[in-house]
Amino acid sequence: HSQCSFPMPTDFIGSVAGTSVLQALLQLLPSQALLAFSACSQGLDSEVRKADDVWESLLRAEFGGCLSDAQKRCPRADSPSAAFAALAALRRSLAAVEVKQGDLRQAAHYGVECVVYPTNPTLQPDGPTARAIFDAAGSELVDHMALLMLQQPPPGEPGTAIWTPGFGLGTAGLVHAVGPNVRTPDREKKLHETYAATFSAVAEHGHHSVAIGSMCTGGNGFELGLATPIAVEEFKAALAASLEKNSKRPLRIVVVAYDEEVASAFRSSLSKIMRRVNENLVEVLPIVLLDAMLPRQRLSFSLFRHGFSALPPGNQRFGMVGIQTGRVLPVGVEARVCSSSDGNLTRLEIVASRRFAILGNLCRTDAPPDERGREHLRAAVEWVQGDSNEDPLDPSDLKRSEALEPLVAHWLRLVRSGHERQPGQMDLVLGHLGPMPPAAAATDRALWVCALINPLPALGVCYEIRPSALLARNARKRLAVATTGLLDSIAHLDGSRPMTS
Repeated sequence: HSQCSFPMPTDFIGSVAGTSVLQALLQLLPSQALLAFSACSQGLDSEVRKADDVWESLLRAEFGGCLSDAQKRCPRADSPSAAFAALAALRRSLAAVEVKQGDLRQAAHYGVECVVYPTNPTLQPDGPTARAIFDAAGSELVDHMALLMLQQPPPGEPGTAIWTPGFGLGTAGLVHAVGPNVRTPDREKKLHETYAATFSAVAEHGHHSVAIGSMCTGGNGFELGLATPIAVEEFKAALAASLEKNSKRPLRIVVVAYDEEVASAFRSSLSKIMRRVNENLVEVLPIVLLDAMLPRQRLSFSLFRHGFSALPPGNQRFGMVGIQTGRVLPVGVEARVCSSSDGNLTRLEIVASRRFAILGNLCRTDAPPDERGREHLRAAVEWVQGDSNEDPLDPSDLKRSEALEPLVAHWLRLVRSGHERQPGQMDLVLGHLGPMPPAAAATDRALWVCALINPLPALGVCYEIRPSALLARNARKRLAVATTGLLDSIAHLDGSRPMTS
C-alpha cells in the first residue's frame, strides 16, 4: 500500500509473481507504486508492464483520453505501459516550456537557436513586431526577403511559415509565421496550421530550441482565450514529435510575451493542458441556439419549429447553447442525437454530455441559411472538466454536498404527491440521469440535482436554474445554486412560499 511506513517483505513480493494475488494488487496501486513495485525484480517488472488493463485505466485517470489517442500522439508506444511513460515524458516537456515577458529581438539572450515571429501574407514588416525584427536583423534580411517575394507563387499564405537565416538577430534561424485574422475562413484551423508549419520548419532545419511570440493576438484580432489554447496544443504536438525523434533532447520552447496579460494567458493554457495531456483543449463544434441543458438531460424538439440557429443536415453531434435575458450564454454542453423521426433529422431526441466554455465569439459558417432563414453557427470551445481538476472540498462544502440527498428525497415525495405532468415522469427523468453522484464529487452532484429539479421540458415547480448552474465558477457556487433551487422548489411545493413569475 502506498501509505505503508514499512517495506513489503521481499519473500512475499517474490511469492506473488505469476499469481492472481499480484493481479489484484496491481489493480489497487497508483502509477508511482506500480513503477516502484516493478523494480523489485526482473520477473515482476515484466508482469507489471504487461498489466495492460491496469495501465490503460491509469492512463485515462492521469492524462485523459484513451490508449488510441495516446498512440496517435506517441506512435512508438506499442503497449499501454509504454504509452503511459511516453505521456509522462510529454508532460515533463510541457512543464519545461518557458514563458517570459520580453522582446523577441533579444531572443538570442535566451540561448535559443531560432526565433519565430508573426507576419502577414506580404511578408513585409508592417506590424510593430515585424518592424522590430527587421530592424534587428538588418539589411541582409531585407535583401533576402526581396528575393523570396520574386518567387511564384508568393510564399506567404495564412497557415504557412517561411524559414530564413537569423542574420543580425544573433540566432541561426528565423521563422516568418503567416497567421490568419478573425475574418479568415476556418480561422482556428488556420492558426493550428500556422503553428504546425512553424515547428515543421524548426525541425527541418535541425533547431533544438526556439523562442516564439504570440500569434494573431495583436492586430489580427484573435482573443487570447482562443489563441493561447491553440498555441499550446501545437506546442504539445511539436514536443511529442521531438521526443519520438530523440527522447534525450526534446525541443526547448521559450514563449516571449510582449505584456503580462499575454504571458498569463499562456501560463494558464499550459497549466490546463498539462493536467489532460492526452486530450485536446480546443474543438470547433456546430452550435444550436435553443436552451440551456445540463449533462445527462434529454430533450426532444423539432428543428423546423425550434431554435435560433440552423443545424447542418446529418450532424449527430453539436454544441447546445442557451439564451438568457436576450444574451447568448458563453457556456453550453455537447449534445448527441440519440433518436430522430426520419433520415433528415427533422425531429430529434438529444442527450447532453460534456460541458464547454465558448472561446471567442460565435461565427457564421459559409453554408447558406436554412428554409427559415437561420444561420449556421460554429464556435471554438474548451471542454470543462469536472471535480478532478478542482481544489479539494473543504469540510463545509462537503457537508453542503451531503445535505443535498435528504433534500432531494423530500422534494421527490412532494412532486410525486400530485405535481408530475404525466404518470411516472420522475422515474423517467431519474432513469436518464442515473444515480446521484457521491458527495465528494460535488460538481457532478450539484449539476445532477439541478438537472433533476429543473428538467426539460420544465416541470413548473422550480425556477430556471440551468443557466446559473452552467455559469457557476466552482463547486461551492454550484452547490449554492442546487441548494437554493431545491429549497425554493420545496417551499413552492409545500405551499409555504409559492413561486412568483
